Amino acid sequence: MAIIPYAMICSDYINQHNYYQMPFLILVVIAGVYALRELVKFFPSFIRPRGFFYLFLFSLGIAIPAITESLISFHDSVFLGTDVAGESLKGLTHPHEIFFIFTHSQGYAISRYSQRYSGWQDKFKDFIATEKKFKIRYVCIYPVEFVFRLKKYNPEIFEYIESNYHLKEVGFTKDPDKIHYIILEKGNSFHLEDFLKNFSFEIEGKLRRVYRLPFRYKIFYTFTT
Repeated sequence: MAIIPYAMICSDYINQHNYYQMPFLILVVIAGVYALRELVKFFPSFIRPRGFFYLFLFSLGIAIPAITESLISFHDSVFLGTDVAGESLKGLTHPHEIFFIFTHSQGYAISRYSQRYSGWQDKFKDFIATEKKFKIRYVCIYPVEFVFRLKKYNPEIFEYIESNYHLKEVGFTKDPDKIHYIILEKGNSFHLEDFLKNFSFEIEGKLRRVYRLPFRYKIFYTFTT
């Protein structure tokens, strides 16, 4: 019975993170074993002792293609756009250049793909000092929802970025429409929230990557100014 309130409370996490689905694994295993046991009863008596084994092999043969497809798509697309953003930053920066990145721990894959050092400063004074020391020209925000997090918890940095950086690149997907990251370049000003609210997915973006998802594909686009 506990699985019901668990699913209700963690529904959003279950949808997006496979490790939140682990509690269901016990139910799936028990249900699978019970189903196989019941199916064996329909086998002729002379092969019934081996019926469970035969059914197990048959079920495994059916499941392997789906499992393989799921594993491949998970590793290829668990954090969409990190590879694309990294490649873009690699092309925009010099080999020893450093850029700011505001992201979660997995988002630092962007730094690996870019083959550049990156980081962040939560205090405004440290942010300005780091920018000046390393002559930082680019800021990457991934996922794009972190824009609102930045405004809430670091309003000074948020306002400074809006006043001193402009849009360089945005990475997005369609069906469903979603912006995944933005790259900002030093110079001029730019209203982040207005851009996110008014961005048109009808814009002609450049096709950068085709991700393989379970039994379908997702196309990743970028728009560069």
